[in-house]
Amino acid sequence: MTKAPYLKIFRSAPDQLQRVVPRCQALSRRTKLQCGAASAKGKRVCKWHGGLSTGPKTAQGRQRCAEAKTIHGNETRAIRARRSTLVRELRVLAEIGETIGLFPKKRV
Repeated sequence: MTKAPYLKIFRSAPDQLQRVVPRCQALSRRTKLQCGAASAKGKRVCKWHGGLSTGPKTAQGRQRCAEAKTIHGNETRAIRARRSTLVRELRVLAEIGETIGLFPKKRV
């Protein structure tokens, strides 16, 4: 039997066999501790943390979900694209400033 932190031995009665019940993998933002509730069947999180979610069913719903997909929850693809454009422009301006002597040369 594995000693993984997300598994908990559950014994309903002393005479019954032990069985391993997977625990919810969701972490608390405040305490950084694992939820600890039993996870939904075949999922890694409990019903309160999205274990009962089936996701988008229609093609339109999947497309909408793909367009809204974010990495950290506070940044969209449009914001990341805008940032990379601004960084490229800033690098070009820095090179121009170095060539005309406005900025000192970069140290290697």
